[in-house]
Amino acid sequence: RTRDSLDSTVAGGLQSLCWGSAAAGGLMSSYFSGSLLEILTPRDVFSITALLPLLVAGIALLIDEEPVANTDRDEALTWIDDGDVATKYTEQIDALWSAVKEPTVWKPALFMFLWQSTPSSGGAFF
Repeated sequence: RTRDSLDSTVAGGLQSLCWGSAAAGGLMSSYFSGSLLEILTPRDVFSITALLPLLVAGIALLIDEEPVANTDRDEALTWIDDGDVATKYTEQIDALWSAVKEPTVWKPALFMFLWQSTPSSGGAFF
């Protein structure tokens, strides 16, 4: 249904559903793994929670997808000379650097880096 839809809200709704399901699954796993430890061993609880992502991966193999031929891209790549590639590379690096220089980009990135690089008690509790 999403693949054939021209409406972009369908894709956004599907993404929201996926993130919401992942969050709900994480909360349920955290909640029930504590109560399961009263009846099962930690190894059994870990095995049960490890089976769920394996189940998702197995179901993903059942999805029927057809490859899309992209002959325009293949033809375009055969006509690019080395000078043009270097120019495009330089343009991309310049565009990336101009984006990173923006305070609205580098300040949140610096905050995230510092936040994730500081020690926390999360690893000890796992």
